[in-house]
Amino acid sequence: MSKVLNFLAAQTVNGIPLKELKAEYIELRVVANQAGKGQCLAVDYGQGRQGQKTKNTDENDGRIRDDKKNIISAGSVAFHLNLLYENGYEFVLKFPEDTSDNNNILLLRTYHHYLLRKRKQ
Repeated sequence: MSKVLNFLAAQTVNGIPLKELKAEYIELRVVANQAGKGQCLAVDYGQGRQGQKTKNTDENDGRIRDDKKNIISAGSVAFHLNLLYENGYEFVLKFPEDTSDNNNILLLRTYHHYLLRKRKQ
C-alpha cells in the first residue's frame, strides 16, 4: 500500500504535486510523447496552452511526471482519470479536439479532451 501512496504523491505537473493544484477545473488531453514515441497526457490547469515550449522549459509542458521527472506514458486514459480521481478530481465531460486543418479537411486522428472538477470534500 505504501508503494501506491508514494506513487500517487510523486505525480506532478510543472513541478506541482497533483494534490496541490489550486484549480477548480482542469483539462486532461492527449499529447505526443518525447521524440514522437507514443502518447502521454497533459494537464491544463490554467497555466497556458500545453505543448508550447520555450528554452529550458521541457519540464513545464503540462505533462504528468513521476518523482524522477520522467513523463508518464498514456497506457490508457482510464489510468490517468483514476490517478486524478485519487488526487481529488472527478470527471465532468469529454469533448473532441478540432482536428481539421486550414482547408477544413478532417484529419484521420481524433483526440479528446477531458474536463475534470475538484471534488467537494
